[in-house]
Amino acid sequence: MESNGEKLKKLRLEKGLSLEEVQKKTKVGLNILKAIEGDSVSNLSPIYLKSFIKIYCLFLGVNYKDYTAEEKEKSQPTAQKVSAKEAAPFGEAKKGSYLDAEPLKLGAFRPGRNMKIAIIFLIVAAVVSLIAFSLGKFISSRQATIAVKKHPAKLSAAKKEVKKVKVAQEPKLPASTPRLQEIPLKPRKDAISSIHLGMRASEDCFVHLKVDGKVVFHRMLQKGRFESWEAKDRMELSIGNAGAVELEVNGQIFSKLGRKGESKKGILITKSGVTIP
Repeated sequence: MESNGEKLKKLRLEKGLSLEEVQKKTKVGLNILKAIEGDSVSNLSPIYLKSFIKIYCLFLGVNYKDYTAEEKEKSQPTAQKVSAKEAAPFGEAKKGSYLDAEPLKLGAFRPGRNMKIAIIFLIVAAVVSLIAFSLGKFISSRQATIAVKKHPAKLSAAKKEVKKVKVAQEPKLPASTPRLQEIPLKPRKDAISSIHLGMRASEDCFVHLKVDGKVVFHRMLQKGRFESWEAKDRMELSIGNAGAVELEVNGQIFSKLGRKGESKKGILITKSGVTIP
């Protein structure tokens, strides 16, 4: 009497197919196909064996139930069966078995019932955690709103305190403080026919200077440098570091133009004096 493996081999040969062609189409290992046709599959778990036989039978166009030895599986001792947990990792095999030559294909793997339950449990746990986080956030914001509604007087008092602090932090200048500071030049015995300006920098300072309406200097004045200019009527000066510059106008020294790092724009120098914003 022909075995199931011999019947499958006979069907394959009748269709004119080689094992290599079947392996390419079904993705079942070549050694597994040989073992099925040769009825030498004792080293393989019945669960995996049934799956491979099902794939092979569907490819040949026959009912796989006619070629699976159910009675043989039932009569087989339980000690010889290999469970999914005890089986070797997928793609690996014991030494000396027919699986050494070629690993099992991932396409033949089917997730078990326990794995499906674990995946469902993880999804449910993630959804529950997200809902709990959103609910806690909503409750916290709701409690804060209720507290404000219960104690509106405290909220208005807190707003008034903040307003007082802000007002206190904004210093008001006295009404008598001038917007421009004009420093007159000391009178000289000889008539002043022109303006002589000298400038010395104790630190690097950017300088922009107009002499009689024409820009004559627009760059960085290096530390320790001294520059001088002459004008007929007026000079307009802007400096980037007021505390690092000393001016000499017609022999008179002006050393306190502002604080260090403070910029001064629109300093006007005429024959009558120096006007500093």
